[in-house]
Amino acid sequence: MEKHGSCSSIVARIRSQMDKIGINARELAEKASVGKSFVYDILSGKSSNPTSKKLMAIAEVLQVPLAYLVGSDDGLCEVASGGVVPITHLEACGDDGEKNVTKYDRFYIPSNARLPFNTGFLRFYDVKGDSMSPTLFGQDMVLVDISDKVAHPAGVFAIRDSIGILIRRLEYIRDSSQIVLHVVCDNKKYSSYECGVEDIEILGRVIWYARALR
Repeated sequence: MEKHGSCSSIVARIRSQMDKIGINARELAEKASVGKSFVYDILSGKSSNPTSKKLMAIAEVLQVPLAYLVGSDDGLCEVASGGVVPITHLEACGDDGEKNVTKYDRFYIPSNARLPFNTGFLRFYDVKGDSMSPTLFGQDMVLVDISDKVAHPAGVFAIRDSIGILIRRLEYIRDSSQIVLHVVCDNKKYSSYECGVEDIEILGRVIWYARALR
């Protein structure tokens, strides 16, 4: 049930934040590094399904969480007054987990959100390809808990190997006298394999995802 009529649409929320910050559509587009037509199309109602990456850039400039712009939760309207926590992109972190590329700070959550996780250990990542479908699809966004790097219990993790960062399902299994990792692609078109625990760097456990309606 919508109790805050003007907050129920993305257009109203963007316009409201633009007024609070004191910027126009052209300035918003420039600060977010998106095309002016992208902003104009949203504000005019021509774009009903804007891309999540560009919306994240818009949300950063407007100083609100992406969830506030696109969400239907009435409680998110209170976030517009401030109080958000930036979540860093997984690729912006070094091997020790420290931030080193601030331009990746594109996702925000309410500072008063009641989450069973320490937000300081959360990183976001954009899923690539279809290797994890139907669980996850390309362009889905996931939150990764970098404090949980042990695949017990089994689950979906962000890993780094010679290819780069990947999202895979991991499970420890016993092979003869040693423990190995079973690395699984949920899409059966792709091969699963086993490897030594030391052969893959586990970056963290995937604990949440967001998906645009297609």
